[in-house]
Amino acid sequence: MKKIYMFSLFASLVTFFAVSCEKEIANDATEKQTKDSERHLTTITCSFPALTDQNGTKVSLGTDGSTGWEEGDKIVIYGQRNHSDSDDHPELDRVVHTLTASEIIDPTTAVFTVDISGLTPDPAGNHPYNAVYPYQDDDDYLPFYSKWGASGRARFKSTNNLLLAGWVDGGTMTLKNVCCAITFTVSGEYDEYFFSGYNGTETVGYGQYLVEFNNSENKPVSEQYYKKPNEEWGCKEPLTEISGSVKGDGTTLNYIFIPNEVNLADGFTITLANKGKKIKTISSKAALSLSHDHMINLGLLPSSKMKDVTVFSAAEMASAVDMSENESANCYVVSAADASNVSKLFKFRAVKGNSYVNGSSAGESVGAAYVASVLWETWNSTSSGVTTTSVINSVDYYDGFIYFKMPASLHAGNALIAVKDDKGTILWSWHIWVPGTAINDIDEGFAAAGKKIMDRNLGALYVAATGGTPDYNTHGLYYQWGRKDPFYSDRIKGAPSGALSTTNVADVGTSTDNTISHPTVFYHYTGKNWNSSQIATLWENSGKTEYDPCPVGYRVPIYNTSYKLWEKTDTDWTFDTVNMYAKHNDYASVFPMPGYLNDASGLWPSDSNGRTIIWSATDNASYKGKAAFFYLNQSSKYNQDLQYKTLGGSVRCVAE
Repeated sequence: MKKIYMFSLFASLVTFFAVSCEKEIANDATEKQTKDSERHLTTITCSFPALTDQNGTKVSLGTDGSTGWEEGDKIVIYGQRNHSDSDDHPELDRVVHTLTASEIIDPTTAVFTVDISGLTPDPAGNHPYNAVYPYQDDDDYLPFYSKWGASGRARFKSTNNLLLAGWVDGGTMTLKNVCCAITFTVSGEYDEYFFSGYNGTETVGYGQYLVEFNNSENKPVSEQYYKKPNEEWGCKEPLTEISGSVKGDGTTLNYIFIPNEVNLADGFTITLANKGKKIKTISSKAALSLSHDHMINLGLLPSSKMKDVTVFSAAEMASAVDMSENESANCYVVSAADASNVSKLFKFRAVKGNSYVNGSSAGESVGAAYVASVLWETWNSTSSGVTTTSVINSVDYYDGFIYFKMPASLHAGNALIAVKDDKGTILWSWHIWVPGTAINDIDEGFAAAGKKIMDRNLGALYVAATGGTPDYNTHGLYYQWGRKDPFYSDRIKGAPSGALSTTNVADVGTSTDNTISHPTVFYHYTGKNWNSSQIATLWENSGKTEYDPCPVGYRVPIYNTSYKLWEKTDTDWTFDTVNMYAKHNDYASVFPMPGYLNDASGLWPSDSNGRTIIWSATDNASYKGKAAFFYLNQSSKYNQDLQYKTLGGSVRCVAE
């Protein structure tokens, strides 16, 4: 009986598990069927909308000039937004579908299947779902339904594109153009355009654009109201200029898209640029009016109607004072008398150093110059920080000249202007010196035979006078021996970018060419010679060299102990160890003690006083140059000395 019982129990268990498994399988199948039924897989046919050109011909085009759908295009379908007036970022109810090649039947038609089961249909509108193209990957700008249900809205963060908006009803997606288009072709080396109204004040785009779908009329209607930037909704940040890429092959269509409509009563302007520089401009004063869904083709822009783009007008450039009229240099001085011209505009030849001499030398070109820029400005002052464009207002390169404009009222200071090629490489740079008082020549025979010396160091704004402490305005700028470009100390407060600091000090030897392309880098090579080629003639040759930093008519003096500046004695000098300056008893020159640049720490010694180097143009050895050296904190206060060429010393120019 026991065995029979055990067998019966086993059979019952087998039957139980079999029935349970059947029920579980049945439940799984039912759940799967339920889930499948909950999924809303919808096959949608979507047509690529066409614009109508000025001849009434339908023209299809995409944001990149395509004539229809392309693989990778992203379309957004969305339902009612879960909206709350208090929400800054309410949840968005959307599906983003990326078209595959197999879903594109032809350029104007795409058929795809998408699961929209997660979307909440609009309960009040005529169409349950809305759609937009292109997809912009930013929640702040994705489409949404208004909570009122009667209409949907979508925001775009970029308006110079083909903007499509519409709805999904059943298996059909209807998209409409929300913009109008202007197309053109052009021939030339251009990669970018800028479009604006002729007056430059008309709105041609937005930083944020809002479009509303009015389902009752079955078409999108643009809401052209503008609200304050801190408000949540609206068309914000109106743009008076928009830009786009250009193909300059003369055949490829280039596109300008403007949201809603164009109404430029006074015409428009197209400016063409290459590698960031605006080159040509063309304008039309004819009224231009287009509604959304329409396009006008301007055809090939005629080169004969194009004008050169310059920072300055033709009239201004014609009035510019030519600082290199008789001779070129690496430094140009602008005084109050020079700036008396109405335009305050100056120019100089884009040639190397003093290579241009009127009537005898055309000058050595710096290369394929493309654009000019200001590298740094300084007021040489500790009292206030320098303000950008205060020393030089603006610059430009045009037709072999560097043009620079001064402010209406001159501000004493120094600046460095560079010209670059189309890759951004610096080809050459020039020092612009704006002294606070006129520079005078004094002390004939003090530093060179029969030649007068300047009354201040190169770059100093004022003359260092006896009886008072020379300040930063009288110190001047600093030069590594043999280099044409100045440095100013990072001890000067308010120093802008380009000041000597640990970020632009390189402890390596380098070539002369490399210093030309990196004029703001202080090459501190183990305290010796920055020049790895050890060139001895950078400042001294048969005459003034192309690397000489002095302005037109001056040069770095040649070392010669026959002249007082270069005598190795301090018996003829007066030294003020309180106010920190030196003065020769027989001459008017006053030499302040600004210290000298040594390495990444800047001035040496640390108090920026007590020592100074006055460079000569003369080389002594592979790593030293000859100089006058003042050291007020020792018994012998003046020495003719040899100094490492890597140090940043002062220069006192003499007349040629």
